[in-house]
Amino acid sequence: MAFSVNGNKRTGKRVAMLLVSKTGSGKSSLANALLDTKEFQRSRPHCGRHPGTMDVADEEKAKTEIRRAISFCPEGFDIFLVVLKCDARFTAEERRAIEVVAEMFGDEFYKHAIVVFSHGDEFDNDETEFRNELQEIRKKIPYLDQLLTRCGNRFALVDNGRRCDRAVQDRQIEALLSKADSLVSSNGGRKYTSLELEAERRRAEEAERKKAEEAERRRAAEAAERQERQRLEVERRVRAETDQFRSRMMAQQQRRSHQEEILRTVGNVMQFGLLLAAVTLGNEG
Repeated sequence: MAFSVNGNKRTGKRVAMLLVSKTGSGKSSLANALLDTKEFQRSRPHCGRHPGTMDVADEEKAKTEIRRAISFCPEGFDIFLVVLKCDARFTAEERRAIEVVAEMFGDEFYKHAIVVFSHGDEFDNDETEFRNELQEIRKKIPYLDQLLTRCGNRFALVDNGRRCDRAVQDRQIEALLSKADSLVSSNGGRKYTSLELEAERRRAEEAERKKAEEAERRRAAEAAERQERQRLEVERRVRAETDQFRSRMMAQQQRRSHQEEILRTVGNVMQFGLLLAAVTLGNEG
């Protein structure tokens, strides 16, 4: 959901925002709360609602929707509001949803991001209680801890329920927009624009191309290695078969030589026997 709001009475500056969340996290009600506040009014209708930003069932469709949202504010965005339900378990789907957006925008995303926890009434809108609980949650969910850390530990609690106390909500929205104003100042007023998105897209495509080339090199190297292993295996088998053949031939040759030796010995014995018989007969005569 993309829109911009005029700055508070102190600054008078307009702040362009892009709200991102998994469906059902309270993105629309938060936008209504932001737009209905007395000190912040909706700007001219060049920015508009952007549903389904973080639905990840179809990531390509989600990315197309994000690009469409950015087209509504061609001058760029000052703030990304990442909306999470404070009363729900941080799921793998929510994690992937954030990753889809961060992959598109790159590291600059975190420099412009504030995490907003909706449904603050679950903690009776007690920010101290919520902060204490959040510290424990961060210990149990490393990715949420990493997300908040990369966002500079910028977060806000907002009650956006239908029966919320409007006075409480107004204070929360004012605090959120004050954080947004401070973030805009710390970024030197620099916005995240479609040019940066396009540069990030080219960078991602280049990284993907290099990744594909590296994968192809690995496949080629693995194929060459397999071929080399096969060649060596064939050579090993040929050598083994050759050695076996030679061994058999040598064994056969040795057997033949042994048999020939036996035959020669037998022949010599027979000749000696005949000679002995002839001598014996001659002596008798």
